Amino acid sequence: MTRLADFMTTRRSVTWTEQRNKGGRSTFEIAHTSGLNEMVWLLPKTRYTDMPVSKDGSVTVSDQGAHWAVRAGNTRRASFTAMNPVKRL
Repeated sequence: MTRLADFMTTRRSVTWTEQRNKGGRSTFEIAHTSGLNEMVWLLPKTRYTDMPVSKDGSVTVSDQGAHWAVRAGNTRRASFTAMNPVKRL
């Protein structure tokens, strides 16, 4: 139970931003002062159509059916991009 409490406390302190360009590509920037190890984000494939990409290798991505699972490595900062197509009228 202590490990779960520690994880939740760390998770609460993670900072992240998502910026989306006009073409529909979202860039995620994530940080934590003591590290991001074990942190995972689930991105729904209905919103993010292409597998997310990390140019610096700070995250790994796996296909989890309806979601992309983005897992941070042993780092204090991570970044990745994901395609979020612009809906046209």
